[in-house]
Amino acid sequence: MNLRRPRRPALSIPKHARPVVAPAVRAPRVRHATGDLIATCRKRLEPLPSDDRCRVGLPSRASVAHFTPSQGVRGITSFVVTKPTTDLETAGRIGFGHREDLGFVEGVRAWNKEDKMGWRASDTRELLLEDAFVPEENRLGEDGQGFVNFMRTLDAGRIGIAALSLGLAEGAFDVALRYTSEREQFGRKLREHQPVQFRLADLATDIEAGRHLTYHAVWLKERGEPFTKQAAMAKLFCSELAMRGTLQAIQLLGGAGYTSDYPVERMARDAKVCEIGEWTNEIQRIVIGRQLVREAFGD
Repeated sequence: MNLRRPRRPALSIPKHARPVVAPAVRAPRVRHATGDLIATCRKRLEPLPSDDRCRVGLPSRASVAHFTPSQGVRGITSFVVTKPTTDLETAGRIGFGHREDLGFVEGVRAWNKEDKMGWRASDTRELLLEDAFVPEENRLGEDGQGFVNFMRTLDAGRIGIAALSLGLAEGAFDVALRYTSEREQFGRKLREHQPVQFRLADLATDIEAGRHLTYHAVWLKERGEPFTKQAAMAKLFCSELAMRGTLQAIQLLGGAGYTSDYPVERMARDAKVCEIGEWTNEIQRIVIGRQLVREAFGD
């Protein structure tokens, strides 16, 4: 559930499939959630406030049978090898297939690739929708329920970010523990120095706490119980732990940690977006606070 191996960053299939599977009626779900598509794309609207989903809008010309969006939006694909493309020959060489009955949509284009601080394995581009025709049968969920269905995916998404963040923290901890077990200073291994042991002890304790927060949120979700507060807590705690833990690992490695010879500098760059994605941690605190008040006073 998390990314323990420090050199194998990944984005999960559920990260992008969840908006398709959760609200969809059976027909489009069967057609679009088969795993046969070359690429998947999850979009967010910019330059509108990314956390103000109530203001999200996509101008379109609707008719009885279809709608036609006509505004550029931003999208993020799973991996650079699955970037939006119609090059079937290249996709075939990579090993990705595409069903003939699921044709590419005219008017959908991927634009310039963003030069990001981290998550560089994830191909992030501007997604242009130019009179893209969307037939009625491709609509997911009931008419007018798009916002509601999207919001339902957020809690589960926060659990996913918590798990990813936890994996980054664990990976950084593993690197730091190995390094301090091999490196010697003042005639002793670094791990034998008390200040180093204190840092390792604090990180290990926080990782264990984050794991239990995340697993508890998953447990509630699987039981069909409310888990909004727990998901926000797990995302908040684990994402800040990922940032704190990767920076601590860099400190424990010293100058070596600041170089690309060790993966902790990349982990730190990757960790930062976990404090931002699936709504910022400031929003998580608002969600937690509101849930606490609602539980205590019924407001």
